[in-house]
Amino acid sequence: MPASSRVGSRCRVGAGDPVMGGAMASQGTLSWPMTRALATRPNAQAIVDGETCLTYAQWGRRVRGLTAGLRNLGLRTGDVIASIGQNSFRHLECWVGIPAAGMVLNDLNYRLAVRELEFIINDCEARAIVADGAYLEVARQLKQLCPSLECLVYFGTESAPGGWVHWDDLCSATPLDEDHPSSARSPRIRLPPSPTLAARPVGPRA
Repeated sequence: MPASSRVGSRCRVGAGDPVMGGAMASQGTLSWPMTRALATRPNAQAIVDGETCLTYAQWGRRVRGLTAGLRNLGLRTGDVIASIGQNSFRHLECWVGIPAAGMVLNDLNYRLAVRELEFIINDCEARAIVADGAYLEVARQLKQLCPSLECLVYFGTESAPGGWVHWDDLCSATPLDEDHPSSARSPRIRLPPSPTLAARPVGPRA
């Protein structure tokens, strides 16, 4: 979990809790703690990141909107989304919201060289990459090197550069009413590979 974001320490995991209008919590995604808190104490503080403070209700609304926002980009269940960036509440939302939307998160190790990141993305055929301001140029290079990358998403604090979609715009989309298809599958998260590995790291597949 990103160090600069805090989730309420008393939040407990409830197996089989209904997820924000669906059933995906029973599949073991990282939305479990938020789902439980939404049912029991929605107005409690969930995240503190600098000047940003969100209750579970506010955070849950963003994560539910994210599913619709990602689908509005043309992304579908099982698609791989890469992320690269520093700790922030938006990065935490990647870890919770992308798998909860039925997609596969590949959280890239920013210590790797561009050519190594290129290999990972080409291996898993990621369709989108999410990056903050510190790694915009890396993401731009990867867009040129990786044919599968279609969408560029910015999750920094400023306005999105030209040709990019801002993460907050995705999270503000109108949430879907129906249960998400991810309840019927096991969403995945790919942890960053160690830069000390001798072999080339590979990316996740749906």
